[in-house]
Formats: sequence, structure tokens, C-alpha cells
Amino acid sequence: MSDFKAMLRSLSRSPFYVLGVTLFLALGLGVNLALGTLVQRQILRPHDAPEPQRMVTITVRRGMTGDGGSLSAENVLALKRQATTVTQIAALAYRNVVLDKGEQVSRVGVSRV
Repeated sequence: MSDFKAMLRSLSRSPFYVLGVTLFLALGLGVNLALGTLVQRQILRPHDAPEPQRMVTITVRRGMTGDGGSLSAENVLALKRQATTVTQIAALAYRNVVLDKGEQVSRVGVSRV
């Protein structure tokens, strides 16, 4: 109990330090909560599709090894024209690009629908 009283006396001698540490911790917790909520809502949430269990992915397999490939824009449009059992078709293109800003080079993943 005497250690606790000594700690309180020590902290009461530096109230600005205690206030600064408290504000810093509160700010850190607030930022962490805000970013966690943002990630949860934008990345981890389920699709907004009316019936997500009916969504399918179409991939291309080439050769005996089954290496994956991608559909061309013409093939996607042909699928849209000829499809009779699906209501909508969308394509997603994903690739890595290199951004060069003189001394700083970054590799960034980009996608388009």
C-alpha cells in the first residue's frame, strides 16, 4: 500500500507528464479503433450481392499442367453475349506495377473492373 501512495505522490508532482501520456494513449487507441473499423467495413465484410452463394469465378486453365491464365476482353464480351444461365458477368484485372520516383521505387498492386 505504501508503494501505491508513493506512486501517486510521484505522479502528482508531474501532472503535465501524466496528462500527455494519457492523451497520447487515447489518441493511439482512437486511431487504432478507427483503422480497424475501416478495414472491417471495406475489406473483411461480405459482398453486397443479393445472393452471394450464387457467385462463381471463371478461370482459364491451359495445357496439361493446368496453369492459370486470364480471359481477354473479347472473351469476356463473348461470354456476356452467349451466357444463358447467369444474370451478370464482370471481369477483374489485377497486376503489379512499378512506380519510379527518381530515388524511390515502389511496387504496387492495382486492379480494375
